[in-house]
Amino acid sequence: MTVMRWLVLASVLASLSACELLKLRDDLEQLYDSVSIISGQVESELKGQAIALLASQSASDGTLTALDYRFPDRSGRFNFQQVQGHYQLFAFLDQNGDFVYQTGEPVARANEPLRQNRLGTDSDAWQINRLQFTTQSTAERLPFNADVSVGGLQQFDRTVRNMGVPVDFNDPRFSAEAIASGMWEPSRWALEVGYGFYLTESWADGSNDRPLLIMVHGINGSPKVFEQLLEKLETAPYRIALYHYPSAMSIDDNAYVLSQIVDELLIRVPGQQYSVLAHSMGGLVAKRFIHMQHRAGNSDALQHFISISVPWLGHKVAETGLEYSPVEVPVWQDIAPSSRFIRLLRTFELPAPIDYTMLFSHEGNSLLQGEPNDGVVALRSQLDPLMQDRAQRLVGVDEDHVGILTHPRTIAAIEQALAEPENQ
Repeated sequence: MTVMRWLVLASVLASLSACELLKLRDDLEQLYDSVSIISGQVESELKGQAIALLASQSASDGTLTALDYRFPDRSGRFNFQQVQGHYQLFAFLDQNGDFVYQTGEPVARANEPLRQNRLGTDSDAWQINRLQFTTQSTAERLPFNADVSVGGLQQFDRTVRNMGVPVDFNDPRFSAEAIASGMWEPSRWALEVGYGFYLTESWADGSNDRPLLIMVHGINGSPKVFEQLLEKLETAPYRIALYHYPSAMSIDDNAYVLSQIVDELLIRVPGQQYSVLAHSMGGLVAKRFIHMQHRAGNSDALQHFISISVPWLGHKVAETGLEYSPVEVPVWQDIAPSSRFIRLLRTFELPAPIDYTMLFSHEGNSLLQGEPNDGVVALRSQLDPLMQDRAQRLVGVDEDHVGILTHPRTIAAIEQALAEPENQ
């Protein structure tokens, strides 16, 4: 090992106590042992938007209660993530488009016991629960009330616990303690904080009068990193949403949750157009999300993608950490330069209609990295030639990794990109 690599390793592991690493190991083991994936497939001969519902039965009186819901994708697939237990799986066809079940709307029910898949197993090997709607389904009844309109969401204990919640940048969910929890205790983070899709203003189902700008933070971050940028940015033409996720989990997992959110949004708000702005590792989450949307045939609604200081070629510190850490941190596995994730993500080219702006920072050089960088990410990683060639605009900013977010040159570049005609 070179002297420089020893210095990098020392800087990484010195900032982490053995207690933190062991805490993460125990937390991940608990998460994988206690949480299961319930995957389903809706098949229908009838018209209407299918809405899947996962229910549990009260031990005291046998009453069924809906815990969570999903909008299946275009192929009819959906997934629930729940603590292992006994559940029942239903779906109804929302034939009048109000997102509320009414008697007479077709109902389907999966066979019991439900097939459950261990968290962390290959999705290609998941067992699928099938729900089939036929002409006989109109005679079935849901054994509980189901209101998944915006007004009814508070009744559900969802993976995305903070769906559509008004953003408050002083919220304890964005505190340094909560951010650390997302990195070292993700199961605790899921219970106390939870995935979020925060809004700077609320809107009802069906309101698509302005495009949406989705902002995605990086590792060890939260939506608060965008607070000062939003103070400077002209946002009136857009509605703003801020995605919040735990840093420790794999980029695939975090991109998938965002994809589920946007799938639901496009069903609730037909014709909604949106753009994505992502900082640092959030750019990797965002590009994987775009890949998922494109593969599902849903990327037409995406107008602009703006990436800021993204480690497109990974980060050497993650690779060094994996080599010597006693814990296999999922996110480190993804952002290591030699990772399968980085290799596969590079093979995905952004669909041609999407307008892409690439910003990079080149100030704040850290000598520990042994190559030019912005204090956090190497310039070589930010300037992946494949992403440069795809960009309509390439903008360098004389700032460090975080300072770039509020630099006037950045603000001007973002506003210029968002002002471009959609899908030019």
